[in-house]
Amino acid sequence: PAVYSIFCGEKPVNGQAGVWLAQSGDIDIRAPQGKITLQAKNIEILATGSGQKTGHILMSATGKIHQNSDDAKIQSGDSITIQGDGSISQITTGKIDSMSGGKVDREADGVFKGPPGSGVENALEWAESLKTTIQSLV
Repeated sequence: PAVYSIFCGEKPVNGQAGVWLAQSGDIDIRAPQGKITLQAKNIEILATGSGQKTGHILMSATGKIHQNSDDAKIQSGDSITIQGDGSISQITTGKIDSMSGGKVDREADGVFKGPPGSGVENALEWAESLKTTIQSLV
């Protein structure tokens, strides 16, 4: 019914002030009526499984997930997918670089892509997209 605190680290051993080790099984930390705060000079989150059924990190929120930093990098050995059911925005005061071994741009049907000769599509493709756009407005 009261506060439980652990204070340690006056004399760390090999740089470690405390260790919580579960030889097998899960560790579950919950605060159903509060929040959990992790604060340190650096925080590392590591998952070291095989990559098939283990080794995954899942972040899920019923609200928003916010990230704020001086520099953010996402790197993947296989693929990266960004999906927004409502919208996806790229906003910058600088430049956007897009590099690939082969470039493929696809646009959804019913989207007006610009005037013919704009480099996006040929005149026949432009006419077809204009027709689809007009039909979507009627």
